[in-house]
Amino acid sequence: MKKRVLWTVGLFLLMLAALAVLVSVTTAPVTSNVTALPCLSGAAGCLRFPAIIGETLAGEELALPGDFGGRFALVIVPFDRDQQVTANGWLPFARELAQQTSGLTFYSVAIFPDMAAPMRAFIRLGMNAVIPAEVHTLTLTAFLQDRQAFLDALAVPDVSVIQVFLLNADGDVLWRGQGEFTPEQGERLRQIIRPLS
Repeated sequence: MKKRVLWTVGLFLLMLAALAVLVSVTTAPVTSNVTALPCLSGAAGCLRFPAIIGETLAGEELALPGDFGGRFALVIVPFDRDQQVTANGWLPFARELAQQTSGLTFYSVAIFPDMAAPMRAFIRLGMNAVIPAEVHTLTLTAFLQDRQAFLDALAVPDVSVIQVFLLNADGDVLWRGQGEFTPEQGERLRQIIRPLS
């Protein structure tokens, strides 16, 4: 009798594990290729946000940079879960700047390397739990098959610190910052965007 109960419990746990894997595989965010895009301005040394696919925490798939929307986009780019806290520190300023600047949108785009579907689903679940619901439509994850190509396209030297980019509608980088938000970085960004808007 005891063996039968253990066998039933074991079978139930095995079925539950199989179901969990199936659900994580079917609900995991997509992975994306990275396509470097040439700058439209043609200026020497210019950078352009590469073409990637990301998914908002609300579940909407976006083709970036085209789907950023607006005349300008402030894009905050963390590279791991811990950096998401630093990225969230930019959001109050980004929200205020967007309210003051016609045509400015803002996003947080977490850039991860490619990984197995259960890990992608786990990371997304964790981000959904810790990031306020009101910014789920502005917070994206991108799991890149070649993250180094993304880093090279934007001349990111390493992933130890978040990057912040002001882009025009074509994805050209107009300004870049890094690390946590400071009033000095905010003021430099205001000085860049004021004559553009």
